[in-house]
Amino acid sequence: NPRKALQTVEQAATFLKEDKFSIGVYPEGTRNWTDKPLLPFHTGLFKIAKKANVPIVVVITKNNEKIAKNFPFKGTDVYYDFVGVIPADEVNKLSNAEIGERVSGMMLHSLSDLSFDDYETLKDIRRKH
Repeated sequence: NPRKALQTVEQAATFLKEDKFSIGVYPEGTRNWTDKPLLPFHTGLFKIAKKANVPIVVVITKNNEKIAKNFPFKGTDVYYDFVGVIPADEVNKLSNAEIGERVSGMMLHSLSDLSFDDYETLKDIRRKH
């Protein structure tokens, strides 16, 4: 529903402007179980950042695929890798497609820093699902 989506974007931007909360999302919209390192991004997050005039902080999570397997009997260590920031003034100058390309490039660069064993483990996990 496009009207509902616009209301959600507006509400989220308002909350960010008023410093009520921060938003963390996976721009792919779902977990990636393919052999591709990233899926295509949805642009809603970028629209919210533009409307709120806030930077985009790019972060990669690692090991979160084990949460469901371990819960509730075992804890799971999840790792967050800070990749970089796109300042608010740059966010406002770029199109949503350009922001997506920049974020994707930053994430892919960070993922390329994974060791071969880490990459093979990710591929194995994705193949099983």
